Amino acid sequence: RLFGHGLTMADVQDDQSLIKVLDHEMLAAAASLFAIRLEWLECASSDAYPTHDFYKQPERFLKLLDELLASGERVEGVIFLCGSRRRTGEDEALLVLEEAIPNLGDGSFVRYHLCNNWYFNYGISRAYLIACVSAAWNRKAYIHGREVSGEFIKGFSEGEGLIGQALKDGWPGKHWHPEEMAIDADKFLGGLEAGHQQGLALEVLIQLKNQNDRFSLDNMRSGLRGASLEEKLQALGGKVT
Repeated sequence: RLFGHGLTMADVQDDQSLIKVLDHEMLAAAASLFAIRLEWLECASSDAYPTHDFYKQPERFLKLLDELLASGERVEGVIFLCGSRRRTGEDEALLVLEEAIPNLGDGSFVRYHLCNNWYFNYGISRAYLIACVSAAWNRKAYIHGREVSGEFIKGFSEGEGLIGQALKDGWPGKHWHPEEMAIDADKFLGGLEAGHQQGLALEVLIQLKNQNDRFSLDNMRSGLRGASLEEKLQALGGKVT
């Protein structure tokens, strides 16, 4: 009932019955409906999901987010972060957006959008990621955090692996709060190399939020608010521009 395209109960009773009626148009429609790659459905690729790269392109993240919010009933997300916090040469963080789509009945189904190429231990990359988190929270699309293994991130950051209900019912890993990094300079800088790396990260995030307040959570009321980004940058000897 959800998919349509003339499928009957007899067509979906087993794999053999379904394969007889599948055509390119139906496969393309299924890929679009569930935000997965057509090549994966055709068994021509092991990458189930297309991936989105928003490093240094937060405006493109905003565009995607607005499109998802316009078409769905709810958007939220999780940042999977490598718990070791070591520079690995591979993605150290993966942002997964979950879009809830109204169903024909009382419930909904979800589709996932994978945002990769985040090097969390590199200051500039962290600044752009936290700017995206701020933009999402400002639109009430809340981004949470989980610490997981590097192997977990690697598998999904390349688009491989299908996010199933078992995984959705219990996101793995230790919980952390990425939004706090937008309002607490010490938490934002945690784990970054001291000196130039920290100063550069602060400069980029401050510049982003000053250019566009959609990338700022300065108005968030929180008892967890710490030292401001600007004060921390000045303490490190940098200048706020």
